[in-house]
Amino acid sequence: DRLVIDICHDVGFCSVAHFNRLFRACCGMTPQAYRKTAGRT
Repeated sequence: DRLVIDICHDVGFCSVAHFNRLFRACCGMTPQAYRKTAGRT
């Protein structure tokens, strides 16, 4: 149940907005939408 901002910083992103854009381009949905469809771990 980690926050997206914490994950972003852990993998080297300074901007959550930039991470969200790249995640959407890669996966076709935002990290939040992914969590809803995949289930939270």
